[in-house]
Amino acid sequence: MERKFTVEEANTIGLSFFLELWPQIEPVTQTFDEHAAVTHDLFFTSSCCDDETNAQWNRAVFRVTKVPKGSQKELTMTQEEMFLCTIEFCKVLSELYDWDLNYTLQLLDSMQREPEKHALEWGIWNSNVKDIATGRYTPRNFDWFDRMPQRRLRSNEG
Repeated sequence: MERKFTVEEANTIGLSFFLELWPQIEPVTQTFDEHAAVTHDLFFTSSCCDDETNAQWNRAVFRVTKVPKGSQKELTMTQEEMFLCTIEFCKVLSELYDWDLNYTLQLLDSMQREPEKHALEWGIWNSNVKDIATGRYTPRNFDWFDRMPQRRLRSNEG
């Protein structure tokens, strides 16, 4: 039987995955236009290190599981659901801050469609799953009271 993970564990796995993935992606972002390069940097080096993105994670979990935030404390997820939450987390931040995270979203989509082409990325993911499953790492403190920030205006909205 496959082990299931709590929202807190999934959050730690997802954010740790992104932090470890950044050194692989960062050189590629140097070829992006300025907006895309800056937003990828902000996503990987700020948002994925930040204790202030718990509400965004809750939103991603809701999108995947349809379980409201107030009921997520008892929720457990499969690895597939956790991976879908990492994708939704990117989308939530992209929508909230008008960030161009297309490269990362395409990479995550490709990981799903063609896992054999992403041994390195899946190795990073599986290492983080194992670290939580074996107790090597414990879930980071998760703020269940964190609230979604107000949506920022897009540059063309004045």
